[in-house]
Amino acid sequence: MPGLGSIPKNSGFVNQFPNFIRDDISVDKRIAKLLEKLPDAIADDIVPAIAEYLVNVYQIYPPKKKITRKQAFGRTFQSEKQRRYFFWALGKGIIRTPYKRTQQLRNAWRIVGSDRNAIVVNQTLYAEFVMGDEHEQSKMMNMIGWEHAGAVPALNKDKIDKIIVVEAKKAAKKLGLIIT
Repeated sequence: MPGLGSIPKNSGFVNQFPNFIRDDISVDKRIAKLLEKLPDAIADDIVPAIAEYLVNVYQIYPPKKKITRKQAFGRTFQSEKQRRYFFWALGKGIIRTPYKRTQQLRNAWRIVGSDRNAIVVNQTLYAEFVMGDEHEQSKMMNMIGWEHAGAVPALNKDKIDKIIVVEAKKAAKKLGLIIT
């Protein structure tokens, strides 16, 4: 997962939402090298455009895929206590089956900051278990097909490169420069 970038680890934002997913675009080594070579005024227009694109990509859910807890974890329940709670909660209507996607994860993606300090975040409490890095993501979510949030920029390299070119040309034009 990319680093914290412009949000210091001891900031109130991170302390308030310790489990949120963050993607600092300018920490991606490949993108950082490109941004270093550009004037600030141009780089400041590129990062928010990439962030906007990534928000749209992160919002795409993988197709539904039936994976049982037994397939993912080797057994349906981890303990007798968990099994009893499940059936109690099911009977009380706390847990509903079949599971329906709520779209909460999808709707929680946001861009925080501006210019080259723009980062993409998701404050949903369970986001790290669905799209976190390999140490955070649950085995079941991985088996269903959820990508690690930190891997998404590399998986979309070609599109991000096109965004960089388009936004660099737009920014240069605003400065009175012509890039061919």
